[in-house]
Amino acid sequence: MKMSKKIIYVTLIVMMSFFTIFAQNNVMAAKKENKVYTISKKSKLIDVGSHLYSTYGSDYVNKYTRDWYLFRSYLEKLEVSGGGKLIVKKGTYNITNTLCIPSNVKIIFEDGVVINKTTDTHTKKFHAGVTLFEFVPAAKYDKKNWSKEYNGVHDSSMIGKGKVTINTNSVYQSVAVTMCHNQNITIKGITFENLNECHFIELDASKNVKILNCTFRNAEGYNKNREAINIDTPDDSTDGFSKIWAKNDQTPNVKVLIKKCKFNNVIVAIGTHRYSDNGGIVYHKNITIEDCNIKKAKSYGINCLAWANCNIRNNKINSYDESIRQRETKNIKIKNN
Repeated sequence: MKMSKKIIYVTLIVMMSFFTIFAQNNVMAAKKENKVYTISKKSKLIDVGSHLYSTYGSDYVNKYTRDWYLFRSYLEKLEVSGGGKLIVKKGTYNITNTLCIPSNVKIIFEDGVVINKTTDTHTKKFHAGVTLFEFVPAAKYDKKNWSKEYNGVHDSSMIGKGKVTINTNSVYQSVAVTMCHNQNITIKGITFENLNECHFIELDASKNVKILNCTFRNAEGYNKNREAINIDTPDDSTDGFSKIWAKNDQTPNVKVLIKKCKFNNVIVAIGTHRYSDNGGIVYHKNITIEDCNIKKAKSYGINCLAWANCNIRNNKINSYDESIRQRETKNIKIKNN
């Protein structure tokens, strides 16, 4: 009997120790994920330690590239620490190259923020890039086929509070936001403007994506398939995606909500113009487009290609060609447009 009590006592101590360690780990994880930084035009760059882009030398940082380095240093700090929040204060930020958004990061743009795509780095060390924001860790940016299916960046967002603008500045084939192999991504309350022969948002191979209360305006180009929001698959045979970090495995988009968005003077508001075939059509599934207002689409309003089980409802659509175009679709519910 005494031996049994002793065993029970020891067992209880071991269990209590286990739960204590478990609770401490959870608290540490929570602290790690809740890191909050606030930046403004006057903020200093922070040291990222031994991370990929840790060298900020005078040959690289100048008045043309400083805003890019500023954002980059904080985003990479959040990447190293496992996530958190970046609050961006009012101001015009000139961004020359790609900014990488890692997992578990929320970017909050306050009222009056303008992200302006620029092309002059004023240094021979590197040239300006094309994309402004990509949902990929900076440490994995050059790693071939790093992400596949839906295992890339997850649980991250870009949120605008008040008047917030991302201006691609009519730079040829410049993209505002790129995502591929992502999960649980939200883009909300942002105005995208001045597109030239490309897409504001390149949305590939992602699951549980929400694009809410955004405005897309003013696009130019000769290609009638230039969607403001392009829904595509990464596929070698179609050249659907060209970033080295993403595997071209024909993964479709699943569960996309585009709601209360405005489109004005774009070529195509939302759509797909090429599809993948893997022994059969690869369908994008569960796309919902609702309560959107599409004005003066120069080509199609919504271009549905290889979509299945989707809803298009309560939208106002004005376009020069077809308002809603369907090809190779299954179970598309169109109501009250």
